[in-house]
Amino acid sequence: PTKGWGHGNAPIIQSTLVKYTADLTFEKDLATDYHLSEDGLTWTFRLREDAWFTDGEQVTASDVAFTLETAKAAKGAVDLTYMESAVAQDDTTVMITLSRPTSIFLNTLASIGIVPEHAYSEDYGRNPIGSGPYQLVEWIPQEQLILAVNKEYYGGIPEIKNVTIVF
Repeated sequence: PTKGWGHGNAPIIQSTLVKYTADLTFEKDLATDYHLSEDGLTWTFRLREDAWFTDGEQVTASDVAFTLETAKAAKGAVDLTYMESAVAQDDTTVMITLSRPTSIFLNTLASIGIVPEHAYSEDYGRNPIGSGPYQLVEWIPQEQLILAVNKEYYGGIPEIKNVTIVF
């Protein structure tokens, strides 16, 4: 997620701050509330307190700040060059400062899956831990990927319980 897997795609293992609705508007996901300053430079997000990574650790504002700063440094598929900083104010509040007002920022946030700072490493792409609707069960490169529903997902249990993607 921090290097990008295709802009405009919503992750299914990780949660995002906001997500797309069926009519392509935005709704809150990990965020319970957000505010944009009058000058269009500072976004403040308040996070839900019932979001947990699949390893049992709670999702915090530090994870959000870490994810955004890591994605910016990666210079991958997601362009965050206009982001000055992402800073956790406390466990449930993150402040994101931009260098210029950017109309596509919510769109960008809907594509960036939040990763756990405590469990992120170079191997994360092969062993992802997330707080989204599904979790990785098995990945056999160039053969298949098996996902199962994340029973602790705050957004409700998906109707499709198991997903197998065959390459």
